[in-house]
Amino acid sequence: MSGRLLPCLGLCLALAGCITTPLQNRDWLAVRTAHYDIWSSLGEDETARLAIEIERFRAAAEFIWGRAIPAAPVRTRIYAFDDRGIARPFAFRSQRSYLLPRQRGDVIVLRTGDGWEGDARTPLKLEYARRLFWNASPDALPPWFEEGLPQLASTLEIRGEGATVGALRQDHVHTLRESQWIPFDRLLAASDLIHWSSLERALFEAEAWALCHYLVFSEERRAGAAGALAEFRARLERGIPAAEAARTALGVNLQQAVWTHITARELDSLSVRIRSGRTPPVARAVSRQEILEELGWLSLAIGEPDQARRYLESALALNADSARALAGLADALASTGDLSSADARYRKAQALDPDDPFLQLGWANALLARAAGTDDPAERARLASQARDHYRRSLDLPGDLPEAHAGLAATYLLDGEDAALGRAHVHTALALLPGDAAIRFVGARLALAVGNRGEARSEATQLLTRARSESDLEAARSLLERIDARAAIH
Repeated sequence: MSGRLLPCLGLCLALAGCITTPLQNRDWLAVRTAHYDIWSSLGEDETARLAIEIERFRAAAEFIWGRAIPAAPVRTRIYAFDDRGIARPFAFRSQRSYLLPRQRGDVIVLRTGDGWEGDARTPLKLEYARRLFWNASPDALPPWFEEGLPQLASTLEIRGEGATVGALRQDHVHTLRESQWIPFDRLLAASDLIHWSSLERALFEAEAWALCHYLVFSEERRAGAAGALAEFRARLERGIPAAEAARTALGVNLQQAVWTHITARELDSLSVRIRSGRTPPVARAVSRQEILEELGWLSLAIGEPDQARRYLESALALNADSARALAGLADALASTGDLSSADARYRKAQALDPDDPFLQLGWANALLARAAGTDDPAERARLASQARDHYRRSLDLPGDLPEAHAGLAATYLLDGEDAALGRAHVHTALALLPGDAAIRFVGARLALAVGNRGEARSEATQLLTRARSESDLEAARSLLERIDARAAIH
């Protein structure tokens, strides 16, 4: 064999050995950055690069948004590994990387060992940018605006100490060149997408991207782009209708200018230098027990309770008094209907760590699920009361978890409960996570339950406007139909 091939063969064998090693048996590192908790088996250098790139992506997204993005109420967790050679235990929606939007802290999973820039493809960047931007504004903005800016962020590429912003979205360009455009008068005046067809929604996303790309990156607009968009926002905040605010701040005859911009042979982009944080991220080694717990909790997040049990039971074999492993195992048992075993684990975990808000939250969620599943009014009321006790205990501890506020609100949607008592709790949850669809859904149901059909319809309309998956669209439409049916009765 050629001597030149031996090093290559050795490297390939080493890599193959790495990706076929079970995840819990690999060397893991944990890194805490300004906004993220990262768990990575990619090695020290690649993990450090991931930590820097994700913070720079967030900073570049903030540049596009034009305002500071507030820190999430619960830190985002990122898991980075390569599970392609081990039956893909964390495959989810057939994606190499994905976002799990969660009220107890978002989760980003990068599954093919290539870090942020290698694994985070356009769909993930788009979904995460929407999550960042929609949670950054307490009030809904015009649909073209709050969709167009995330579309721009979906093309962000981190390069060294900066980012390239404004790269081509070939799918959108193709759509726009092959379709008859939605008139900009309709696009700019739209306050919702309630009567837009699926075809119009696809064209809407492309046009929103094109309009924002023109406003931010075209040579003729670049110098005044930030000021024009800021003026547009300021006019909205003064109560000026969206169409009028757009005409005044952004100008007229935009559609032809955007068409010319998008059909140009080359589109403009920008290179943005991102200021580094004050302190570089520092990695620490992770014990096998700790990573077993993390993998167990991640399994719960993707809806795999049996897999979670295997990881968490292995963690408890190494330390039977791990409150976190016990709490996770209790959640897994509760989700599969083993209620007595779940209660025993919750009680033991609470005795070991009474100050864990996530333990109280999981216990409350399990009790709420039981209450919703019983036909016995007395038992339902008893379980609802117990669930509220645990939600309140969670809120008494540091953290102020949005999920605890939302769960507390949801207990008042049960039969026999006073829905009015849940309204303040859901409003608090929305103040913490204004872009969270699940919280807004609870808010809409509570508004409907107390007879405020106008508010319920407004919330459901926003849910439908922001829905992007077929399941979310169907849930929002179903809710709107219930609201309209209630109105017809009265």
